[in-house]
Amino acid sequence: DKGIAAAENIIRNELNDENKKLVSEIISTDHEHLKGLQSLLRSENY
Repeated sequence: DKGIAAAENIIRNELNDENKKLVSEIISTDHEHLKGLQSLLRSENY
């Protein structure tokens, strides 16, 4: 999740609006994937 946070900082400061939108969509997907992985890990008792 630290990598996602770093990417979020970059988009706030360095990208134009079109690229911010694209990266925001990618980051949103990444967050969903992390939630899914966390759920799997909890269900497998790791």
